Amino acid sequence: MHKLSALSIVTAVALLLSGCAQLPRSSEVKTGPDLKAGLTTDYLYYSPNGPTAGDDQEAIISGFLNAATGPQNDYQVAREYLTADFSSKWKPNDEVLIQESRPELKLIDENNAQLLVKEVAQIDEVGIWQSFPGGRSRSLDFTLVKENGQWRISSAPNATVLVKPVFDVLFKSYALYFYDSQNKYLVPDLRWFSSRVSTGTRLVNALINGPNQWLESSVRNSFPVGTKLSIDAVTVENGTAVVDLNTAATKADKAARSRMLSQLTATLNQLTNVFAVKIQIDHNPQDIAVQNSQLPIPTASAPMILDANGLRQLGQSPQDDKQSAVAIKLNANEFGYSPDGNYLALKSGRGVDLLRVNNLSSELTAIDRRPAQLAPAIDNRNLVWTLPTDAKQALNVHDVNGKLVMTADGWLGLGEHIAFGISREGARFAVLLKTKTGTAVYVAAIKRDENGNPIGLYSPRQVGLGTSNLRSMAWSGLNSLVAIAAGDSAGDIPKSIIVGGGVSDITSMTEAKSIIAQNDSSAIYLLDKNNILFEYRGMSWLGVETGVLATHFIGY
Repeated sequence: MHKLSALSIVTAVALLLSGCAQLPRSSEVKTGPDLKAGLTTDYLYYSPNGPTAGDDQEAIISGFLNAATGPQNDYQVAREYLTADFSSKWKPNDEVLIQESRPELKLIDENNAQLLVKEVAQIDEVGIWQSFPGGRSRSLDFTLVKENGQWRISSAPNATVLVKPVFDVLFKSYALYFYDSQNKYLVPDLRWFSSRVSTGTRLVNALINGPNQWLESSVRNSFPVGTKLSIDAVTVENGTAVVDLNTAATKADKAARSRMLSQLTATLNQLTNVFAVKIQIDHNPQDIAVQNSQLPIPTASAPMILDANGLRQLGQSPQDDKQSAVAIKLNANEFGYSPDGNYLALKSGRGVDLLRVNNLSSELTAIDRRPAQLAPAIDNRNLVWTLPTDAKQALNVHDVNGKLVMTADGWLGLGEHIAFGISREGARFAVLLKTKTGTAVYVAAIKRDENGNPIGLYSPRQVGLGTSNLRSMAWSGLNSLVAIAAGDSAGDIPKSIIVGGGVSDITSMTEAKSIIAQNDSSAIYLLDKNNILFEYRGMSWLGVETGVLATHFIGY
């Protein structure tokens, strides 16, 4: 049997919480009690028991699995189940496997066992989440020997296995913040860490080490190569986190040090006990001013809507201006506003045209005359993005004068284009594709030149759990998307998708065709097939407007 190197297996099943740590030994995976019942934040303080004299192999393995759900003191109790030699080598945080159901334990012989799991997601050593649509089976091997007359574990993989309800209690997501290619906007890179294991230190180490690989093309890290914590600890004194860096940090100039502090401040301020951040280099305090970094926020609390009377903000009277007049004349059926509200892109039967809202005396600028366009988008550089539904058609980006800046196809040809959008800071591109096997949401890094013009889409990554029936998608926050999945007779299922995390359902709604949201899935609006606009209030959908052709938040 193949043996995995240095293995840590941490699992939580219902029996672990009840004090009985027996796992099934047969091929049948039996259903245990409901894990969600009684799981609260008190579980963070769960104190497991160590081994007892005379425990057999199964009891040792089960006890280890139980104890390894308690991360206190670097999993001190769980290490009591390991041999003296293996105890110091075991790395419980190298990998976390997340599963929906109870694992199966098989004893191969007196010295070998297997844990069979079906993982739906995985967290690596730097907190990066990866989903496995439909789940994937995995066999984890470990060995046992007798040490001083007692059975102990001598080998196991560096992986922790948690059922989803316990993972949700023990782990929390945090954004690492990097700069976009123009050092103007901060871009989130979501990571997952145990809420009980030196979170501040792990956040800083991960930040210094740089962004997720798929984001490297679109973001910058201000920390010079070779920068590390001078001691592997971030201390918090009276609400101020002190980050002591090694001398490699001196390579950064004044502007870079300011950006370093901004990245650290945005990242560490997510901790409840941190209100400010100070940088030291080799124990010497640094006088550094925080750069005026920007975290893009919505410019309006209510969406814009397009109806037979033109364009207006929801809750306001129709606008009697050129915007509405042009929309009516073109018979526009979709639109997109620039984040600053100065430019309006209108889609009609003739393609996409651009109107200068800040200069209504100007003429329309023809942007894209290709048929069957999706709703256009305007990024925070005032560049217009257009994409037809046809998989053979490329994504085009034009400036406000109609000049083609970039065209991209490649992986976008995987299937029919259903919806797309640009994240608020302009560093990420999301698209919903329909392929022969179903639909999937991909997010890719936008690489830009020194002038902020896009030059390519890199490292597309499928986000969320796979599904075969998504029909709409839109950005909803700095690091989240919303989508609609076709449901059954109970209705369609709006979903919240975290980029770098999981998926959650929103209250179902019948006959939904498009959805928008802002501020990480708050202020959610849904348009049904009868052109009725609904707002999500108090866990239910309330109709707020009729005759709506399209709706978007400004900048989305």
